[in-house]
Amino acid sequence: MQKASLDPTYQMHLKTVRPFIYSSNPFPDLESSENSDLKDSITFLLGYYEFVAVALRSGILSEPLIRSDQGYIMVHLFEHAIGSIKRRRIATKQPKLYDQFEWLYNRLTAGKVSRWQRALEWLANRPLT
Repeated sequence: MQKASLDPTYQMHLKTVRPFIYSSNPFPDLESSENSDLKDSITFLLGYYEFVAVALRSGILSEPLIRSDQGYIMVHLFEHAIGSIKRRRIATKQPKLYDQFEWLYNRLTAGKVSRWQRALEWLANRPLT
């Protein structure tokens, strides 16, 4: 995970999106040609975090590591991009577009997981839900 975070492509896209993530300002109209760089960066990051969610769900990545390293960014990116995600799902007729990232968002914002579930997840070496 640390290596990916240091990836210059990831950092470039994150730098483009960061001003919106750390503020309450919504994304501007992403269909406008003047915002094409922002749209490309958001698309890159959504795909990246979709991959992270699949790896986490498969037990390849550690949830505490993801949560502490990039949790804030993932939660706020999803909250800012949910409208765009819904429009893309309808436009492309892909209702499951970014559904793994949505699962991860729900998991990160759900609060504490019970000890029983943590124990079962530890045995399974991956998240259960």
